Amino acid sequence: MQQSRLATAARPAAPAAGGPAPPPPRRAGVDAAQRSAPPALELLPGETAYFAYGSNMSPSVLTGRRRVRPRVSLPAVAPAQRLSFGMIGLPFSEPAFATLLPPGHALAAGGAGAPEAHGVVHAVSGEEWSQICRTEGVGARGVGYQVIEVELELYASGGGGGGRGGGVVRALTLQGAEASLHSSGRRALPSRRYLDLLRSGAAHHGLDPEYRAWLDSLEAYEAARAPASYGLARAAGALASGAVMLASAAPALPLVAASQLLNSAGAAAAAANGGGAGPGSEGQQGGALAAASAQLGAAAMRATWAAHDSLLSGLFGSGCSNVGPRP
Repeated sequence: MQQSRLATAARPAAPAAGGPAPPPPRRAGVDAAQRSAPPALELLPGETAYFAYGSNMSPSVLTGRRRVRPRVSLPAVAPAQRLSFGMIGLPFSEPAFATLLPPGHALAAGGAGAPEAHGVVHAVSGEEWSQICRTEGVGARGVGYQVIEVELELYASGGGGGGRGGGVVRALTLQGAEASLHSSGRRALPSRRYLDLLRSGAAHHGLDPEYRAWLDSLEAYEAARAPASYGLARAAGALASGAVMLASAAPALPLVAASQLLNSAGAAAAAANGGGAGPGSEGQQGGALAAASAQLGAAAMRATWAAHDSLLSGLFGSGCSNVGPRP
């Protein structure tokens, strides 16, 4: 698994002997004056700085569901990133999940006026970082979430309110692969359940009030809306899309089961030997099978959305926006 560099403020290059100091390097969206700041987040040996901008801002998800307990959690902003709900989910239930995209991207939440993405940088152990990646489905090249590095500005003194000046850090985060994003012509909304996780996480960590107000202003997908027939149509659409997904994903199910067994065997062997499994081990075989199953799962998801766009949305209404069935 990719390891994070020490999450400290970048420093300008040392001056040449007898000459003036060179100007500090510039990166998009970051004030160069902040680069002379002292280290803003010191990581302990083996720790990773992880930037959460979606549901992992919420303790109920990160700790309650993923069993990750960060040593430190600090609010931060990613100037060169915009929040997007462009990651594909399942029509009629959880249509869209969060990802990060560059400014001006067609899938940015709120369109061209989307603000810089705010979130929380967590200091987590190497084992916890692996747990985050595993439970988020990271591992297959070109599909699902991919690990990227982002540059962040911490809030001043690590406190809320949105004031900057806490230093510049670099952290790892997850970004949806292009093959796992909604098409630009499909208006996909996050479910109310999912969007509320972002809102509660932002409130818990004291993110910028203006950013929280912006999150509150975003429209959520409503699985059941008046009239009652609309809700029934949505339920029927959910059943139909689930059937398509299950049929499309059937070839991946044996691979998922086999990878789980091999990963468990590899972990047991490593524990018995007091070290990691070597090349050709059960753990590595399980990882290869998991990557293959992720590829098949992504193909099944794309097939499900193709069925939604071509057939199901006309019968049951949109499974990703609040548009009812055709009369």
